[in-house]
Amino acid sequence: MIMKKAKVVSLFGALLLSMGMASAQVGKPLDQPSKKPVLYDDVHQGSLKKANEDLLNTRVSMTKLLPGLTAKQKRTILALERKRDGQLQQIGHQIAAQSAQLSALQTEAHPDAKAISGTKAKIAKLQAQRKEVAEATQKKIRTLLTGQQKSVFDHIYKK
Repeated sequence: MIMKKAKVVSLFGALLLSMGMASAQVGKPLDQPSKKPVLYDDVHQGSLKKANEDLLNTRVSMTKLLPGLTAKQKRTILALERKRDGQLQQIGHQIAAQSAQLSALQTEAHPDAKAISGTKAKIAKLQAQRKEVAEATQKKIRTLLTGQQKSVFDHIYKK
């Protein structure tokens, strides 16, 4: 009986090992083997970059973090967050456009210092606007909360 269990365990281990070795190859084989090893990061660089960006852009709703919210509080908070996210997305697009314009200005053969400083000022103004939108939404959400919920909210935002 013990011998059968040992054989089953060893067969199972061998099966797992062979499956692991068979699935170890990632991607399609190379036509010409390269001298340097192909790393997972090299092959999937684009998807890793996209995943990192998605992770950074992911927001957790306050409705998931605050205890004891009523249905009305949840609906109101979600509506405020959707409005804020739309505004932040628009501002983000404007910042990206201004940043692209700044890069173009800086790489010209004869950079225009006045145009560069003006573009930097626009970017700074947009960043301040982004901060104001986020803070205004935080204030609106905080006014909807009870005492215990406010203490959790303040702890999240380190107030």
